[in-house]
Amino acid sequence: MRLLVLILLFSSTALADGRDVLKTEAAPYFWGGHQSFLSHQVLGTSCQTFRSIDQEISCNAALLGEKKDSSDFAANLFFADDYETLYKNRDLMKGENKLDLAQSLLSEEKPVRFEGSVSLWWRGESMAINYQPMRWTYYSQVSNQAYPDIVIHGLQEQSITLQAGGFLDEHWRVGMNLRFVDRKFVHESFNMFDAIPEIEKYFEVKKQKLFLLEPSLAYEIHGNEGLDQWKPLLTVQVSELGIVDKKYEEVPLKPVVDTGVSFQPPVGMGDLEIGLNYRWSSEIESERKARLGFQYKLGLAAFLAGVDANSWSLGVMSTFKNISAGLLYQRKEALNLDNDRIYEDSGAFEFRLSL
Repeated sequence: MRLLVLILLFSSTALADGRDVLKTEAAPYFWGGHQSFLSHQVLGTSCQTFRSIDQEISCNAALLGEKKDSSDFAANLFFADDYETLYKNRDLMKGENKLDLAQSLLSEEKPVRFEGSVSLWWRGESMAINYQPMRWTYYSQVSNQAYPDIVIHGLQEQSITLQAGGFLDEHWRVGMNLRFVDRKFVHESFNMFDAIPEIEKYFEVKKQKLFLLEPSLAYEIHGNEGLDQWKPLLTVQVSELGIVDKKYEEVPLKPVVDTGVSFQPPVGMGDLEIGLNYRWSSEIESERKARLGFQYKLGLAAFLAGVDANSWSLGVMSTFKNISAGLLYQRKEALNLDNDRIYEDSGAFEFRLSL
C-alpha cells in the first residue's frame, strides 16, 4: 500500500514538472510565429526597438518609414535546431500509429527541438506583408526510462501579417500589425505506462484560428545636440491582442506588452544599433525579462548579438546580389523533467532570395 502511494505521488509530481516544462520550454513557440527571421531570433524581444531591421519584415510596425522610394520582395527559408526532427512533427500531426510514435520517443537521451518556416514577404516604405505558408515547431523530452514521463509539443501553422506604420510628426511614430493565424498542434505531458492502455486519447491534434491586432508606438528624442547623434528612440508594443475561434487552457490569448529603448551611436565605419527591451506582461512568467541586442552592419555583412538572463545568441548575415544567407548560434538555460537547470546549444540557418 505504501509503495502504491509513493508511486502515485511520484507520478503526480512528474506530471506537474511536465506541465512546467511545457509552459517554459515549448509554449513560447505559440507566441513567436511572426518573428521567424534569423535577425529576429538573435535579437529576441529587443528586435522591437531596432530601426536598422530594414532589409526584412520589421519587428515593430511603428518603425516602418525608414525606406524611401524603394521596396523589397523576397522568399525566406529558416531552419533551427534538429532539422531531421521535421518528420516527427509530420507524424505527430497525422495522428496515426500513436503507439509507435510514443515508443520512438523513448530513445531520446536529451531534449529535442526544431523550428522551421517558409516566408514570402514584401516591404515598402510604410506597409509590409508577410505570408507564411508553413511554420513548424517541435519539442520533446523524456525522463526516467524505468517509468517514462513524456513531454511533447508539435505545431504546424499558416499565417498572413499586414503591417502599416510610419511617422506622425518629427517625434511620434505609430504602427499596427494585423495577423491571421491558422494552426494545429499537440501539446501534452503524460506517463508512458499510464497512456499505453488508452493511447488513442493521447497525442490529440487540436485546431485554432486567431485574428490579432497589435498596435505599437515609438518616440524619437530630438533637441539635444550631443544626444541627437545617438538617435535615441523609445518604443512600446502590444501583441497577442485579438479574438480566437477555440480557446484552450494551454494556449491562453492574453496581451503581451513590451517597452524598449534603442540608440545608434556614431562609429568610424559601418552602422551600429543597440536596443534594450523589457517584456513586463506575458502569460509565461519566465518570459517577463529584459533583452539586450546589438546589430553592426559593415558593407554587405551584418553581425548580431542578443543576451538576457537565460540565454545568449550570435548571428551573422551576408548578401551577394539577390541572395542572402545567415547563421545563428545560441546557448540557453532550460528546464528538464527532473526540475534541474540544463544548458542547450542550438544553431539555425537562413536562406533568402530577393525577387
